Amino acid sequence: MFSTVIDRLVPLRRLFILLVSLTSLALLIASSSLLAYQTTKTEGYTLCLPAIIVIAFLGCMLPPYFLYCPALHFIKSDKVAKGARCLALELAVYGGIGAYLLVVLADLHSDTPGLLSSCGGFAMCRMLTSVLALGWLTFLFLGLLFASLLGCTIYLSARRHSAIAVLTTSFGEVDWSIYASRSTRRKFGGAVQMNQLKEAKLAEEERRMKAERAGRDEVFVVMEDDGDDGARRRESSIVGGAY
Repeated sequence: MFSTVIDRLVPLRRLFILLVSLTSLALLIASSSLLAYQTTKTEGYTLCLPAIIVIAFLGCMLPPYFLYCPALHFIKSDKVAKGARCLALELAVYGGIGAYLLVVLADLHSDTPGLLSSCGGFAMCRMLTSVLALGWLTFLFLGLLFASLLGCTIYLSARRHSAIAVLTTSFGEVDWSIYASRSTRRKFGGAVQMNQLKEAKLAEEERRMKAERAGRDEVFVVMEDDGDDGARRRESSIVGGAY
């Protein structure tokens, strides 16, 4: 039963990372614009806006790093390089960003009482409302991303019977197809087998051609012409090794 859930959670992780990145980018633009507006048009600014900007920046950068970026090869220690993309760190990052964003949004609500009910049509009120809406959307997608990754981690821990080893593994290093349901394996199994057969045939053909080239000698025969033009003709022929 849970294998069917794995079929959904693994692709949903990519979707949630994309949504978190997009909403975090929009939140970064909205909060930066609001902070610039408050510092230029008014005296002072909302104190939690810098924290929102930092959270939005981390939400733009860190989830795509865990999904697309390769391992940090410049780190000399293999354990540190492997831990830079492990499941435990990814879960901690999503959980920490989500918890911090929740606290900051609560501070923003307390700093702007009655914002959603009696804000009016002022530009600052609209910008504050947009920051709140984008902040809650980012928190929602972060929670869904954390839940999907946690579900995959729990399932992988139950199958491997070693939670510590799973938490030190990168998500990209796990072959999730072997944990998929039978229907999914049958759906993609035929294509995988065809690709494997094609690769095996190509490898066999390449080995055969190399063996044929290794059993031949290349002989070059140079013929000189004593004519007036003094031209030199060169002919080459391939003679088998048996000759």
